[in-house]
Amino acid sequence: MVLSILFCLRRQKPESAKDPLTIAVEKWEKKLQKAKSPQDYLPFLLSNLVFVEKARILYKIANGKGLPDNLFQNPDGVEKVGGQLQRAGQSDLSRLLWYFVYHQKEPSDNVMGWCQAMIGLELCGRDVVQAEIHAREMLQSKRKELQLDIPPEKRAEIESAVGEIENEFEGLDDAYHGLYRILWQLQEHAPPGPLRRAFLDWRSNPDWYLSDWLRRECASQGGCCGRSCGCCEKPRDTERLFNRGHCTSACSCCIQTHGKTDDDSDDEEWDDLDKFFEEKDNMYARRLCRAYIWGTDVLNEIEDEGEFNLEAWLLATKKTLAAIPD
Repeated sequence: MVLSILFCLRRQKPESAKDPLTIAVEKWEKKLQKAKSPQDYLPFLLSNLVFVEKARILYKIANGKGLPDNLFQNPDGVEKVGGQLQRAGQSDLSRLLWYFVYHQKEPSDNVMGWCQAMIGLELCGRDVVQAEIHAREMLQSKRKELQLDIPPEKRAEIESAVGEIENEFEGLDDAYHGLYRILWQLQEHAPPGPLRRAFLDWRSNPDWYLSDWLRRECASQGGCCGRSCGCCEKPRDTERLFNRGHCTSACSCCIQTHGKTDDDSDDEEWDDLDKFFEEKDNMYARRLCRAYIWGTDVLNEIEDEGEFNLEAWLLATKKTLAAIPD
């Protein structure tokens, strides 16, 4: 049984016959061996090769994995190529170039602090806006109840609840305006250079938050991306800023589905964010930055491929299966 399972697993390894995509990738990698300046990479970047394969090749160049780096070692040249790509409608590639050229050196604590603040602000802003929506829905429901013929003690109870919700509204409104001011201050003081260009380009797309990684994150936490309601794919029921984004614990749809969560869960989320960014080169913090700041979460898949060792996995699987009695 063990041998038959392992045989099936090994059959999944790439066959010797090369498909057209593999041939195209190898052709470009061979050409890029001769690249001497950033402009020499432009034909490859503007080619019809699929985006993810271009990203894989750029990843190899940036990380010294078999291809010479005469691209990211020349920041001025990269800036020029990035501008050419933007004008050609290839902003995803421009951001990748800016990401790699920026990370030739380790980001400073100030830069990482700015990234953490921006991500934290997004989380807070969405939470406040979604809490406002839920409170408004609760208020409408309570006011409808007051129109019914109900006992005096029940009416007093509902009127008390209405007063509490109205007070909550005032607090949320103050919080929103405070976050609004902080947001514009943060954006105004975005670190100059490639990070700022990538951030502004990424946020110019109103659907930036619908990236694959952020969708999976939302679904994994029980959010609407794991259901067919489509709440995350459209603006929330408000004209406020932060009305586009994934679910927080205050999402009305999630509360209807799962019930109200403990208020302490939000505090734990902010504490976790601190922990992620305190640790140098934390993978989750890196992926948060790619999703929220750079718009380069395609690199997550490539990173995972590099960390997965098929032979080691097969060996571990063989040992596990061998321990299973026939």
